[in-house]
Amino acid sequence: MCKPQLFGFIVDKEIERESFVPQPYFSVHADAGSLRWNARFHEKSDEGAWFDDKGKFHANRTNDAKLAASAVEAAKGGLTLTKVGKPGARTRVTQIHHLPQTHC
Repeated sequence: MCKPQLFGFIVDKEIERESFVPQPYFSVHADAGSLRWNARFHEKSDEGAWFDDKGKFHANRTNDAKLAASAVEAAKGGLTLTKVGKPGARTRVTQIHHLPQTHC
């Protein structure tokens, strides 16, 4: 690559970086040791499904603040992991049950 092409590439990347407009979203997760639970808000076909600027679907993101707040409230009572799928590149939790909330 000659220097003028390299310079043009750098300029193009800088213009792309400066024109980037971040898309705000809500996500909810909980950590327990080395495990992370992510709330799944939408299916790809849902009307309110969240897609990034490149069109990639993210099930764990939403624009709906009330939906995210309801996930936080539901998780506050505690979650119990009852079944895990086959180990692999990604291990999926297939069942989670809410624990009854107890107050001291």
